[in-house]
Amino acid sequence: MSDHPTETNDVASTQKNKKKSPPSFWGNVGILFSGFAIIVLIGVIMVASYGLLTLNAKLADYVAHSQRDLNKTQQAIADTQQMTQQVSDQLNNQMQIVAKLQKSQHMNRDDLFIDEAYYLVRIANDSLLIENDVSEAIKLLQTADQLVLKLNDPKLNPVRVALAADIAALQSVPNVDLMGLYARLSVLDDELAKLPAMSTSARDPNQYDLASDSGTLSGWRQYLQNTWQALQHIVVIRKNQPNVLPFIAPDQQPLLLQNLHMELSKAQWGLLHHQQDLYRKSLERVALWIKQYMPDLPLTQQMLASLTELAQIDVHPPVPTLTSSLQAFQSYLNGR
Repeated sequence: MSDHPTETNDVASTQKNKKKSPPSFWGNVGILFSGFAIIVLIGVIMVASYGLLTLNAKLADYVAHSQRDLNKTQQAIADTQQMTQQVSDQLNNQMQIVAKLQKSQHMNRDDLFIDEAYYLVRIANDSLLIENDVSEAIKLLQTADQLVLKLNDPKLNPVRVALAADIAALQSVPNVDLMGLYARLSVLDDELAKLPAMSTSARDPNQYDLASDSGTLSGWRQYLQNTWQALQHIVVIRKNQPNVLPFIAPDQQPLLLQNLHMELSKAQWGLLHHQQDLYRKSLERVALWIKQYMPDLPLTQQMLASLTELAQIDVHPPVPTLTSSLQAFQSYLNGR
């Protein structure tokens, strides 16, 4: 009877141990899942960190690119502002020019006429001093007088008197037909080719011709005469006369003709530039050479007469100045 309770207690103890073992198994499983979860979490954190780093790099690149675009935009804005300022400055300058033009349009009509007339007188004075153009100066003074006449101002009477005096003085100057004289010189230059052949030898009037007496000599005198004539062909003695040029060989004739053309060209230049000495000396030199080297024929005499006539023309007659008119205008302008 006493053994049954003991067996019963062992059985109960065994069953109790069997009931306590399942909780230990599930604990291990929980621990395993917890470790796996921690590993997954760490992986997720690492992946998230890598993604965050990549995102930060992209954001940094984007920020740098945006900064460069911003700098370009700011530079473009600065350039646009500079161009706008330049356009504004140009517009202001144009507005100032327009204002000056509008102001000049309201200038007094009489002042405009006076200034224009004074300008014409100065141009006329320059034309006389530089070009010696008397006819052009007269036209300019007459135009200036017509402008002064339109003003009908008694204060301008001294100006009109001075203009009338200068116009009369210019009209008394001998008129030099420059174009007509130039044309005559051109005709003479063309006629040089029509002159007869040039002489390459000359006969000295002081030279005694013994050939005419050769028929009256005989013997040793005839021999002496022949010897003398032979010597005459070798040695020719002439007097040293002024303004006598040496005779030229046939091969030098073109050179002389070229010099004649050149002297006529110099005379034309002196004519157009009112160089009296150059004009006269060139014509005199041409006449001297023609007289020296050309045969005495009617054509030669006609050309020499034309050269002499042209050389006597004064191509630079004295012209008066316009001082009185300039001073009269200046006095009026100072007093208005």
